[in-house]
This record gives sequence, structure tokens and C-alpha cells, in this order.
Amino acid sequence: MSESLGLEKLKNPPVVEVVCGVYFESLQGIDPVLLGTYWQDRRSEYPGREIREAVSLPGVRFGTGHPPLRTWFVSGGNGSFVIQIQHDRFYLNWRLRDGTYPRFSTEDGLKVRVLKEFEVFSEFCRSEFGKAPKPVSIELGKIDHFVEQRHWEDKEDLGKMFPSLRDILSLTKTDAPNVLMRFRDDREGNSLQVAMSTAVVVENEQKTQALRLETTIVRPSGSTVDELEDAFSVANTEANSVFMALIPKIERDKRFQFHGS
Repeated sequence: MSESLGLEKLKNPPVVEVVCGVYFESLQGIDPVLLGTYWQDRRSEYPGREIREAVSLPGVRFGTGHPPLRTWFVSGGNGSFVIQIQHDRFYLNWRLRDGTYPRFSTEDGLKVRVLKEFEVFSEFCRSEFGKAPKPVSIELGKIDHFVEQRHWEDKEDLGKMFPSLRDILSLTKTDAPNVLMRFRDDREGNSLQVAMSTAVVVENEQKTQALRLETTIVRPSGSTVDELEDAFSVANTEANSVFMALIPKIERDKRFQFHGS
């Protein structure tokens, strides 16, 4: 598959988490007490629950009172899916546990799942408030872990996988340099953020060094299901474009086992 056609299907993608978010006009009646009613209908699928502080847009502060809260519902089994709800946002997270990446754009992929989950939540809001949340934008975040001795052998090999790091890595004296790079591009209501950093991951009870790549895209959307779907599709294409730009195809094929099918 050529670069112009998009990211090929990788047999072993390095993705460890995907965040699918819908921002909507604030519904101040949404709080953990009300969402307890919502959870009663979903607890067979999402038996776990947590309360966290709400997230906000960069530069937005909540003031001096108690901050708004965000409610987590965690799926059963290995807890790979999390629903997060606050007064102006709905998230579906997938986290790598013992299973495999469910893909994004397939018939049973993450895009379909987040749209279905948001519609269930919208029906709940219609019942409670007499109106559904009105989406204004979406967020898509993808986190990849490139693990030493699985995806790369040493800093020279890491530079081959990420040519943009090659010159910088050549300046380091240590075999395990720390990497921290951030990039942000805001334009016409769209936001692209890319962060690369070294991290320590635990695999088979052993600590291993990895390079973490986090790509986050926020873009406006309409309020219909079709408009949300289109916004997520465009964001996914953009996230894949970042992956392709950073890692040449020959390296992707070699390290993530693309076999052309």
C-alpha cells in the first residue's frame, strides 16, 4: 500500500491506548449522583467505578470552589474499556490489557463503539433533562509504546526507526538517553499535539525501557451521528499520518509485521 493511501494494517501495532472523546455544550445537572442512575443500567458491562477531577481545556480554570468531577465506569474482565463522563465531555477509552487492539474503523471497531455508547448516554440525558447533549467537537488520542528489545535494539536502531531522532541520538554518550519532545499545531479550531518521551514499562514483571508516542487531535464536529463519525474518521487519518511521517514504511513493515493482507 502506498503512503498516499493511508496506513497499512499492521499485524502487531504498538498501540496501547486509544481515547475517543466527544465535547458537548455543558449540562450542569450531570454529576456523580445523577450518573449513579446511569450506572445502574450499565453496571453488568461496566462493574468498576471511580470518581476523578474533571478535565478542562488548556488555560481554563475552575475557580476557587470544589472542582467539577468526572465519573469513570470500567468494563468487566480485564478492564480494557473505560467510559468517562463529566458535565461537558464523554470519553471512551480502550487500554491494552491481555487482549489485542480492536482496531478503529472496522465494523466492530472503536469508532462504532464510541458512537453507540454516546447514543446510549444521549438517550439517558433525554430522559433526565428532556434534551440530548449537543456535540461541538471530538478528541482522538492514540498512545504507542515502542519497547526496547522488541521494537528496537539500541539507540542506533531507534534512530533507524525514527529518522527524526537520529541526529539527536548521535550526540548522546549514554546507551539509554532520555527523550522528551513536544509539538503542537493549532489552526482554525483544529488542534494536533504530538509528544515523544522515554518511559519505563512493565512486561512479564520486568521493567523495560520504551519510547512513548502520544498523538492527540481535537477537531470541530456537527451534532449528528454522521457528522461525529466523519470527524472521528478524519482525526484517525490524521493520527495515522503522524505515525507514517515519523516511521518510514520499510521500518513499519519490518518491526510490526505487515504482510500485505
